Amino acid sequence: MSSRSIGHRARLLVVVTMAAALALTTQTAFAGTPSDGSASGGGGAPSASGGTGVLPAQGISPSQRRELRAIAADTWSSVLAATDPVTHLPLDNLTYANGSAAPTAYGRYTSAANVGVYLWSIVSARDLGLVSTAGAEAMVRRTLTSVRGLDRYQGFLYQWYDTSTGKVIRGP
Repeated sequence: MSSRSIGHRARLLVVVTMAAALALTTQTAFAGTPSDGSASGGGGAPSASGGTGVLPAQGISPSQRRELRAIAADTWSSVLAATDPVTHLPLDNLTYANGSAAPTAYGRYTSAANVGVYLWSIVSARDLGLVSTAGAEAMVRRTLTSVRGLDRYQGFLYQWYDTSTGKVIRGP
């Protein structure tokens, strides 16, 4: 195949990869942080110690942790590349044709599922230290501001939206 496309199914892989990296690389730095999201804490599931955050991984070597963190950083870079810089809505896909290192085509449309995966990715990137808490909050705020302005049918989001205008489209 001469081109590869990063679509909505691959976005789920993004989240799984980042979550796995988080689970394997995060030490107890987030344990005991406020669960209300205040200050520098981000909340999370209760840990065995009674705090919040991710329990440290066991049986993972330092080189495996470095490799997982590098994968997470590369994944986060692709998520950022697939986000409209004006509306802050995630693109459905990027295409890299003929081995190109840069995207050769952009799927400039999105769905509620794409937005959800993007928001999960922001949380994972923040937990991994790939983006600051303030940066993550700003990204979420900008994206939700755009989502707030999207047309709906009886309160429900439509299937597809143009990422550059936020207008409903019939299909990509």
